[in-house]
Amino acid sequence: MKIRLTPAYISTFITLLVLCGGLHEFTHHLAVRLICGEWGAQTFGSFSFPASCEGSRLRLLATLAGPAFTFLLLWIGKSKLQRVSADLKLFGFTLIFANVPINRMLVALLGHNDEQWAARQIFGQSRIAYAMVVLMIFAVCLPPLLQAWRALAGNEYRGQWFWGFYILPFGIKALIGTFSENYLLGKRQFMAETTVGVPHIVILVDAACLLIAAASWALTVRRREPSSQALDRDVLEA
Repeated sequence: MKIRLTPAYISTFITLLVLCGGLHEFTHHLAVRLICGEWGAQTFGSFSFPASCEGSRLRLLATLAGPAFTFLLLWIGKSKLQRVSADLKLFGFTLIFANVPINRMLVALLGHNDEQWAARQIFGQSRIAYAMVVLMIFAVCLPPLLQAWRALAGNEYRGQWFWGFYILPFGIKALIGTFSENYLLGKRQFMAETTVGVPHIVILVDAACLLIAAASWALTVRRREPSSQALDRDVLEA
């Protein structure tokens, strides 16, 4: 599979990255509403429970809902990579890395993230629980990543493409998160008024990313050369 880093594709990737992160948090937020019966609070990179839900063991389900959604998107990306259409394969590849799998894998190794927090609530400071969480996360993330690796067969710089897409989005996510969460929403309190517990700036950014990602992807597909699409069909293996 050949990837061209055109402005349209870069725009697609970055806006999809932001959108997937936003949907991850909203999945937490929606689960809180379903479990607790009322809305909590959500920002760009966090969620919280209403006071009435403090102490409920079902809170763990809301904590795990976000990762479950992200893992689902990774596997949807994997399934797209197994399709015949070259455009769908490219979208699957993009979807996998826009969900920043290194974020789930590396942060789990450091003992943080939603999955490790939930494990500590159940098992306490257990080394066995920590190891099991890491193994489960790697077991879920590795198959989509291996499929993405196979999709790059035939590329002269296969390793550079793969590791670039694996590592660089982690830095992009951190930079965007720092600006949006700490500065825009935290320090400046820009459009911090909320609807159903979600700041208006979060709603605006997610909606804008959805529209920009759709438009950028349509432009990316339109500009892909027929010869490149034919080559994709030849080199990609399910």
